[in-house]
Amino acid sequence: MARSIKLNDENYIDSTGIVHNKQLLNEILTPVILYQNETGTYENFTLNDSVSNYKYIDIMTLQSGYTQGYKVSRLYDPNGKKVMINYISYDGSLSMDRLQSFGISVTFNNKSCTTGNQFGYVVGTNNYVTVTNSIKITKVIGYK
Repeated sequence: MARSIKLNDENYIDSTGIVHNKQLLNEILTPVILYQNETGTYENFTLNDSVSNYKYIDIMTLQSGYTQGYKVSRLYDPNGKKVMINYISYDGSLSMDRLQSFGISVTFNNKSCTTGNQFGYVVGTNNYVTVTNSIKITKVIGYK
């Protein structure tokens, strides 16, 4: 979307013509949806374009069983990197207070995304560990 920038001398510059390193600014600033799945996935998935073409990406996740509470994690220079995404919440609705931690790891290699290491841990009166597919990836957005 073109924007006008007002200068001190009352002149305007249209943002569609602004260039940085021989690339139009609106091309640099426009985010690209690389993956989108409204219900989310905790399995491996493929992106629409290689993450090597982007300076950074945003990864949107959602904890299973919830329809709100998206979390966004940013990863710079994402190609070949692994990221751990964690959720920590407090649940005092049961007969005992509980602190819950859930997470997922994601490795980005070009267009390929490999998930793994789903984990969950609950601290309360009876400490226990459970492993579930509790974190789902819903969207990956690339920025050049």
